[in-house]
Amino acid sequence: MGQLARKCLVALGLTLLSTAAGTVTGIGSSHQADLRLTKWNLTDPAVVGKPLVYGLMVVNLGPGEAQGVTVADLLPEGTDYLDSFGPVPASYQEGAVVWQIGSLPVGGSALLVLLLLPTDDVSGPITNMATVNSLTFDPDLGNNQVLVTTELVPATTLELAVIFYPPQVATPGTQVRCWVLVWNEGPAAAQDVLVSDILPTNAVLIDAEPSQGLYDAEADTWEVGELAIHELAMFTLTLETGPGFVGPLESEAVISSSIYEGPVIEPSPPESEVPPAESQRPEEALPGCLTYFRDADADGYGVDEDSQCLPAPSGRYTATQGGDCDDSDPLVHPGAVEVCDGIDNDCDGQTDEKGAEGCVIYYRDADGDGWGTPLSRCLCEPSGTYRATRRGDCDDWDPNIHPGATEVCDGEDNDCDGMTDEEGAAGCATYYRDTDGDGWGVAGDSECLCGPSGAYSASHAGDCDDGDPTVYPQSYEPNCTDGKDNDCDGSFDCNDADCDCDDGNICTYDWCDTSTGQCQHEPINCDDGNFCTQDHCDPSQGCYYTESCCDNNLDDDGDGLIDAEDPDCQSGWGGSWWASRLAGVWML
Repeated sequence: MGQLARKCLVALGLTLLSTAAGTVTGIGSSHQADLRLTKWNLTDPAVVGKPLVYGLMVVNLGPGEAQGVTVADLLPEGTDYLDSFGPVPASYQEGAVVWQIGSLPVGGSALLVLLLLPTDDVSGPITNMATVNSLTFDPDLGNNQVLVTTELVPATTLELAVIFYPPQVATPGTQVRCWVLVWNEGPAAAQDVLVSDILPTNAVLIDAEPSQGLYDAEADTWEVGELAIHELAMFTLTLETGPGFVGPLESEAVISSSIYEGPVIEPSPPESEVPPAESQRPEEALPGCLTYFRDADADGYGVDEDSQCLPAPSGRYTATQGGDCDDSDPLVHPGAVEVCDGIDNDCDGQTDEKGAEGCVIYYRDADGDGWGTPLSRCLCEPSGTYRATRRGDCDDWDPNIHPGATEVCDGEDNDCDGMTDEEGAAGCATYYRDTDGDGWGVAGDSECLCGPSGAYSASHAGDCDDGDPTVYPQSYEPNCTDGKDNDCDGSFDCNDADCDCDDGNICTYDWCDTSTGQCQHEPINCDDGNFCTQDHCDPSQGCYYTESCCDNNLDDDGDGLIDAEDPDCQSGWGGSWWASRLAGVWML
């Protein structure tokens, strides 16, 4: 039963032992601790021979830490101890279960679980009492003891219980745990046990974990299989409430079995709906007579309210079974086939219920977009969220997402084809194939994408060599001899007007020889034709001239200085004009 305790209550998601820091004020307050004990049951009413589960919660309200905290639970008469669970192991002695929790800080709490088994020698309600104590002074003993009374019902063959936690959900988008429990009381093993219609209509299934058997999410059925006497099967589900959630959560789960003895326990109808017992009917009790019901349509079933005790059938009083809800229609009676016709054909109080003959498969469609999830019901007409005749919706909370929807560049699989933002989606942009990664693609090879993908990453076309990252429009001709159209303008090398042979030296003429495809660099001619100047070229300033005739009374190099006044003058030959000339010739 240890596994049962964990599955039934630890799965509630509560921390068994929690701590929280508090602020202690007042003189001597740290030596006081107000402990509060609460208790509840998860199986009310209890069934003889079936586990009865209690939950207990101890909370330290402060103002100080509680030392030596102990919780004792006195078992009611007629119950056997099965198991317990908590932050510390419990001990069982002479009808009492005790947890020695130890210290509990201010705001701290401890969750305890107790499982009992009502026996055959108990009847009436079961009252269970638990008490919490500690070694620390408790200023309020009024919340240290709690009594819980549980109704007890006779044992049944099969019983079905559906528990939601938390039991009340106020907001959409909340995850809820649901436990479906099936118990076989006997006296024989149940075969082919099946639970159907488990899921509530206002929540979506997130996860399903049956303790045995298989769960078919599409059909919403749990095939439990065989259940031995006194065997429990449990199904744990995780649900999530939708955007338009309106509580509370309710399940229409029903249980069936091919072989079982005894009734399947279900809630009793109101007293006004319970048919009167045989002895309460206002019929005349004649010796040797039998009860015959009026059967006007001769379908073998009569009207409960109209019967006579007769020695043999007479007139219209021919049916030995009652329950006919329309004695004018021979196709309407208990056991008849339910048909989608707006009539309660089988007299079970329901009209056109799920699975009736002629029903249509409707899929769960929470967002109302006309497409449903795999969850389905066979109904005579749409009901609640079961209203779609097509399935395949991959997001039942968004009406814009369903098969056939327009794929949009938004990070969603809008058309439920398993792909997101695929080629051609609305809002896509043209991307060209750019193998060399130079930012320019091939004009004849493009895809309309929601973003760059693989080689299709360039938003500009015009690359004339997608295998060379140095070749693309708006590039330049780095040289005139590589045989490439580097800027993709249709011309290359010396045939391209953009070709530049400039070597950076202003003392050379730079030009492209189209006959050889080579750049040529010739020294410039600085000769000014003046015999009395020396002609030079400086790469930093270009042509310049120095005066070489120093006695001709002329400013030969144009710098404003004449003959010997010019430091450029190269006299050195006694100052004669011819000597200067000869010197100039020699210098040249």
